[in-house]
Amino acid sequence: MTDARIPQKPVLQKSALQQLIEQLDTHGSDSKRLFHGRGHCYSGLEWLTLDWHPPVLVATLYQQPDQQQLQALRESLAELQLPVFVQYRYGQQLQSEWLGTSANEPFYASRNGLRFELTLQQRQNLGYFVDMEPGRQWLEKNACGRGLNLFAYTCALSCVALANGASEVVNVDMSRSALTTGQRNHQLNGLRGGRFLKMDVFKSWKKLAANGPYDWIVLDPPSFQKGSFVAQKDYPRLLRHLLKVLSPGSKILACLNDPNLDEAFLKNAFAEQLPQAVFVERLAEHPDFPEADRDKGLKLLVYRID
Repeated sequence: MTDARIPQKPVLQKSALQQLIEQLDTHGSDSKRLFHGRGHCYSGLEWLTLDWHPPVLVATLYQQPDQQQLQALRESLAELQLPVFVQYRYGQQLQSEWLGTSANEPFYASRNGLRFELTLQQRQNLGYFVDMEPGRQWLEKNACGRGLNLFAYTCALSCVALANGASEVVNVDMSRSALTTGQRNHQLNGLRGGRFLKMDVFKSWKKLAANGPYDWIVLDPPSFQKGSFVAQKDYPRLLRHLLKVLSPGSKILACLNDPNLDEAFLKNAFAEQLPQAVFVERLAEHPDFPEADRDKGLKLLVYRID
């Protein structure tokens, strides 16, 4: 599967990059992905993504390209009349740089009038995942009542839920710094009803159950985080406990972004560990994220407790 609109080589040239940038006027001020090489729809460019967080363009390199490609990309990005932040996610240490002109802090992602704090340079993850847009759209329609946001990170999903009708969202994560950023995101958007609990999910079911049941729950764990969560063994274990915090009619948004685990893995885990959950749908990928193989990309499955 390929997209003839963006051929392999020109995307590294100034003219093609400029075409992408010129489209920004039609995209408004929201954060979005401009180029998704990781979906393997553009042969030879699987290592590159381009994200737009006005006024900053973020280029992320996941593998080291050949020197000619790298030099062409850097020169083209440097010539754009934009602040361009480049993150190199290969090698033993995370490297980053500004090309052309830099931007002044603070940095924010934007969506439908909401803003989310971004952290450039210090961390691999910037604080906001543009590929979760289908999940955010689902929350806009389903986030009524009380929700539980497990592995909440910087709580962007909680902000969307509270801005669209949820009365309370309990955010759970092991990272205090991520939850602190999440609190700032709620304050930044003038949102009330967010709760923030630093805890290990697997050691906290009794406390979570005491605050339940919840009308909906989001499961968005890391694919592999040493000492915390390994999807292949821990996702089934996670599902085994969900009835402690849910009730009939509760909805589940289960997220899995491991390219080595397919949709069938998640469905089988539900069937074995949580047979009371009825499969409703798999959310369609956002058009900005073309995937040659759907099972390699982000999988967002919706279930309902019967």
